[in-house]
Amino acid sequence: MHLRSGVSMVKLDLGSGPRDFWVSDESDWLHLDCEPYEGVIQWTCPEPIPVKDRSVEVAYLGQLLVELSIEQQLALADELVRVMKDDGVIRVHDYDGVLGYPEFFRRLEQHGWRRVKEELVNVFEEPDGTILCTYMVELKKIRWCRVVIKF
Repeated sequence: MHLRSGVSMVKLDLGSGPRDFWVSDESDWLHLDCEPYEGVIQWTCPEPIPVKDRSVEVAYLGQLLVELSIEQQLALADELVRVMKDDGVIRVHDYDGVLGYPEFFRRLEQHGWRRVKEELVNVFEEPDGTILCTYMVELKKIRWCRVVIKF
């Protein structure tokens, strides 16, 4: 099943939770989560993301990776490679940024996706004194070109 077949731009909120939890509830976003929330498409990784190949302009993952096994993270990376437009943007909000999920980010890098931004979002202390940080990581597909200069 493919959703939004007539829409030119698709934005995904993967692991969305209830509508408007991570991403403002705008009509151009598809919210997907494993829980059956109202107005949210029920989807579980590693199922295929229900959109056409190369149709997604923006994908947002709000602390989804922490819930997935390494195998599921790799399957998700492969699905993102399939559905993302070459000029799209992947945004990941999660604990420990790139360092926390090296296999996931490495898989995306193998397909030309590069981290263009990583920002600290939150720092908080757990009751046991553990300090936790969340980061927003932004990835874009980088096309390399070779420039030949003749003198």
